[in-house]
Amino acid sequence: MPQERENPSWYQSLPTEPLRVVAEGVELGLRHKSDTITWRTMAVDMRRVLGSPDPENEPPTAPFADALKLVSDATENTYMAPLAPEIMYALGYTDLEVPMGHIDTMIISARHGPEEILWNLADHFAIQRGQEVAVINPVGHYKDVEARVLGPRKLFHTVDTAVFLTSTQHMYGGSMSVLIDTMSLLRNEDFTSKINKVAIVIPMFGGSRGHRPGQAKEIGYEVLQADTIPKSLSAIANDILADPRLQKIANLPQISFYSVDIHNKDLPGSTFESRDFEFISIGPESQFAQAIRREINEQMLYGTPIRLVAVDGGALERTEALAAQILLQGANGYRTIDIIEIEKHRITAGEVASAEVKSVIRMSLDGGKIETERLDINALDLKEEFIRVTSDDMLDTGKSAKKDDVLLDQIMPRSVLKISVVTHPIVSEGLSPALDNTGSDVVIVGNTLTNPELYRDHKHRVRVVDLAPAIGDSLFAQIS
Repeated sequence: MPQERENPSWYQSLPTEPLRVVAEGVELGLRHKSDTITWRTMAVDMRRVLGSPDPENEPPTAPFADALKLVSDATENTYMAPLAPEIMYALGYTDLEVPMGHIDTMIISARHGPEEILWNLADHFAIQRGQEVAVINPVGHYKDVEARVLGPRKLFHTVDTAVFLTSTQHMYGGSMSVLIDTMSLLRNEDFTSKINKVAIVIPMFGGSRGHRPGQAKEIGYEVLQADTIPKSLSAIANDILADPRLQKIANLPQISFYSVDIHNKDLPGSTFESRDFEFISIGPESQFAQAIRREINEQMLYGTPIRLVAVDGGALERTEALAAQILLQGANGYRTIDIIEIEKHRITAGEVASAEVKSVIRMSLDGGKIETERLDINALDLKEEFIRVTSDDMLDTGKSAKKDDVLLDQIMPRSVLKISVVTHPIVSEGLSPALDNTGSDVVIVGNTLTNPELYRDHKHRVRVVDLAPAIGDSLFAQIS
């Protein structure tokens, strides 16, 4: 596992202060997780330190041993360390004779700046799986802020799985064009020929909410991103695989697409699959169940009945999976959990005309198996105290959640703890109003979106859950 180093090693011996500053900047940049140095900047700056008069065009004048020392010191205890031969080649030392190495997982940032979930995923594979892991940040900028994507020219390792981790959310540094440009690194035959599998991971799939029924057709023709994005990505992937430069590769890598807790599995799933690409929606229920268990223990409420709320029909499958995980993980000895299914009548996104309880589903653990039965609302003991857990895939304004809170308080007023569980914290109108609208004491959110507000105090109401293990477990299950 990469660790921080207190002091640069040999840079004080460099002849001038500017070179020392550049060298230390490279080392710090390799360790700066929120603003990690790009592959191009690292190579150009290292060339400058090693005496190149024109680092973008001419190789260094320093001896090979000095360059190797610089690379070794700068990358020590980072996820770039496994790529020392690739870095040496990028510096201009091309007459390398090194045995072919192996990297289990190479993670490639495909957005403007690596994010927390990327480093957590790297740690998951390195620590939990004991793998050899490398991380590359190829996405930089031109002076006009347009993306400039540059990755390794040559690989001296075979790679089992290359993971392109990205986002399509513009407000959080994501971009479809950056993802497409980064995927195009696969056109480099000296790179792709060493890779066995490719996983394009989009934790929060932009546009996955799709079209809301009820909008008048006369308003206009709506473009559905949940359809256009997978079509674009599939077309690019197919075009890359058909590139004449790659046709001499005997076994081209298999490309699969992943997201977390997709709102509608049919879109984008059916679009990818119709173009012969596998699409997997990763379930975060195990991580959320653990967080719920921790919260109940900290609140000293173990043994208090749990009632989960499916906020609409689309949330029922997700809520049942969460309930099953709470039962199977043996959280505080729970053997039975009730799910309250809500039926909503929407006006538009975030605006609900009415909501009512549609059904009650009782899930029980019996001999390691989950049994389910449907009950009438009158079968519940409405006078007993209980813990209320509301589960949804995303939280935006929270206006819809407010309707749920009012309705449930009217029907079941004895909740002693209200927990909201949300995979994707969009909160486009600000976090505090969205939290207030949920009516919850605690809001558990995933880290698929890197909103800095999530990590502020907010009266101790927010718990951010790392979903990198869910991604890592799904990837491992698919590629094993």
